[in-house]
Amino acid sequence: MHQIKNKIPALYHHFLPSFIHEPVPKESIATCNNCIVQKNINNYFVNTKCCVYYAQLPNYLLGGLLMDERPSLQEGRARAIALIAAKKGISPYGLRKPAWYRKFEKATKFKENSPKTQKENETLLCPFYDNGNCTTWAYREHCCSTHFCFSVGGDDGQKFWKKLDKYLIRTEKKLAQYAAKTLGCSHPFVDEWQGNKALRADDQNQIINEEKYKSLWAGWQGSEIEFYKAAYQLIETLTPEKYLEIMGEDISEKNREITRLLDTFQNSVIPQYLVWNKETEVTKLNNNEILLSTSKGAYKINMQKLIFLHTFDGKKTLMQVVHLSIKMNRTLAKDISSLIRLKILIPMHNN
Repeated sequence: MHQIKNKIPALYHHFLPSFIHEPVPKESIATCNNCIVQKNINNYFVNTKCCVYYAQLPNYLLGGLLMDERPSLQEGRARAIALIAAKKGISPYGLRKPAWYRKFEKATKFKENSPKTQKENETLLCPFYDNGNCTTWAYREHCCSTHFCFSVGGDDGQKFWKKLDKYLIRTEKKLAQYAAKTLGCSHPFVDEWQGNKALRADDQNQIINEEKYKSLWAGWQGSEIEFYKAAYQLIETLTPEKYLEIMGEDISEKNREITRLLDTFQNSVIPQYLVWNKETEVTKLNNNEILLSTSKGAYKINMQKLIFLHTFDGKKTLMQVVHLSIKMNRTLAKDISSLIRLKILIPMHNN
């Protein structure tokens, strides 16, 4: 098994709590290098993967990227410099969604009965995405470390990753605040800090309010790159004790919760080979849905997914069946845990 620390930027390794050294099941079915949404050429995400998201790097991670001279990160570094020069979504707390992006994202999110189109997804593409690759991977933010379209732990795996995601969001917020305040750029925050208009000088027409921008930077205007580098150097020197002090008293309980969910995840890894339970009763409910029943309970599922359940024959791997279902636009990601719990799908050796 991999360790949790392998999933997050190296900067965190020396001061985050000990749970990051715990083993975590390897996510092999849906990863950035093995993108399941690209298995279907008609999928709206085929040209973007799931990177229809504006990476919001906190000041210190942005600074790390700007300081890093490794060749593999120079494209990302150049893009970061260009974004800083444009001033859209730029603040002492790091890179945030520009106002125009937030407006467009909201408009597409609430379209009635209609998914995003491929063109809309490409408009919302992460500014660091480059032909299927991430140009800032070593300094990725919370979502890019924890999002998996399908987890080898099913629902329990997703619960763990979502909890870790929230933990990293809190960490990014607290450390960005600490760095900005220490460097003389402290401003009032709201709980939903990523959406706080007070911390953004651009508007929905992509026009910069220069006076507000100057006020935000409190003397650092024109030296934003140096500010971000200083933020990285500040966080780089944190001790575990200082990290806990910055995060606050309730962090210990959050650490325990992550450890508990990790333990459940480790014991919930889906077997590599599953088979359809021949004792399952199949009842047609309507033209679109069927009810699958066993002695453990019943589960309602789209009729078109039934064909994929029968492909669990003990010969095809979990990965093969999942990829096939994605290719045919019938993902089993939200169904798999329930199907196993109700013994509709069972490990091959139990058949």
